[in-house]
Amino acid sequence: MKLQIFLQKSGVASRRKCAEYIENNKVKVNGETIDVFWYEVDPFNDVVEYEGKKLSLIVGKKYYLFNKPEGYICANSDPFKSKTIFDYIREKYGIMDNLHSVGRLDKNTSGLIILTNDGYLTNKIIHPGNKIDKLYLATVKGTISDIEKKEFETGLLIDNEYTTSPAKLDIIRILKNNNSVIEITIHEGRKRQVRLMCKAVGHEVISLKRLKIGCLDLSSINKTGDIIEIKEEQIYSRMGFDMKGRCSK
Repeated sequence: MKLQIFLQKSGVASRRKCAEYIENNKVKVNGETIDVFWYEVDPFNDVVEYEGKKLSLIVGKKYYLFNKPEGYICANSDPFKSKTIFDYIREKYGIMDNLHSVGRLDKNTSGLIILTNDGYLTNKIIHPGNKIDKLYLATVKGTISDIEKKEFETGLLIDNEYTTSPAKLDIIRILKNNNSVIEITIHEGRKRQVRLMCKAVGHEVISLKRLKIGCLDLSSINKTGDIIEIKEEQIYSRMGFDMKGRCSK
């Protein structure tokens, strides 16, 4: 089996992305870095690793919706020994599937995350061209002004590095201490983007929770730490993709 196909069938990513990972020296076979995607591997005897993680062929695709608690990172492992969401679901639910998260939530952010071994679907969801909305509920310090709300809607310069795409901000309520509860909708997925956007207008995030990804929400996993398995056809349909990954909207 060609190495590129092995990676795809192990749930790493789409075939095209897998070729990129191989060419960028991210894949080893039996301890040796391989940089050609047509390299032949024995899927049952060779040891194939992607970024240090041992891979195996997937028998069937898996899809879960998880209500992530705070205090856990979304990496599959951490050199600093932080607890991961995969530690959590393994210890609490006995789920041992070879999964990855679709995008990430930082350690102190809770809420909806998709876990799967379907690399193709993952790339469809996170690709910026598909503009999949993500809805967050945040409590921030201080009161959001109309001018600051407008800045969210036109794009914000973050860390003098990049300007965000237009986002939606709704003020839900102002607390007695003048802090604000707000909802923010973005379709990008840059690291710590919501926190950095709030910081850019002078409002530190106190708490942050993701409520929705596209049409998927927390309605069936209301309790923090809950997880449900969802069928392949359900997640493709609800995300607006047909079963071949082509956008059906």
